[in-house]
Amino acid sequence: MLSIAFKEWSVICRALELGLQTLILRKGGIDEGRDGFRVAHDRFWLYPTRFHASREQLSPLAVPLLDELSEPPSGRVVLSLVAEVTQVHTLTSVDQALALSGLHGWSDETIQTRFHYRQPGLFLLVTRISVLPVSVVIEDAPAYTGCKSWVPLAGSFDPTAARPVLDEARFEAEVREIERRLA
Repeated sequence: MLSIAFKEWSVICRALELGLQTLILRKGGIDEGRDGFRVAHDRFWLYPTRFHASREQLSPLAVPLLDELSEPPSGRVVLSLVAEVTQVHTLTSVDQALALSGLHGWSDETIQTRFHYRQPGLFLLVTRISVLPVSVVIEDAPAYTGCKSWVPLAGSFDPTAARPVLDEARFEAEVREIERRLA
């Protein structure tokens, strides 16, 4: 059972679901606490949100996906993606982050802005994404709001029916490409 979710732009969730990216970049929200964002969990639901996402912030990879997204039912959150973190990197130079262009849905301008917000740096989470054949739909709740990454859910939900988006060979090839670009 899994009861923790990670807030991410809906368009990035869609790119992850389609296997167009295997990484998540994170700066952290203003409600992350005094110590800022930390990778507190290695397995979690992806909680799709449209907050902050706009065309200008997206790469050419992600812009078409934005047009495909439908609004979730009012007052509901749809959980269908499970992420397993296989690697965590702390990006300490903007050049490292920019070297990943084309492997994720952020524009270069978004990379620059996020990297330099408050203290320089970004987290890179390499994730293995699995998708449920039938989504879990939960009630939205005030406890889920705010500019934070981690959301403890009101209940636990079974992710065992979720199947990997990418086969092992393709996932490993994606990981090697990320590592090559970071080297």
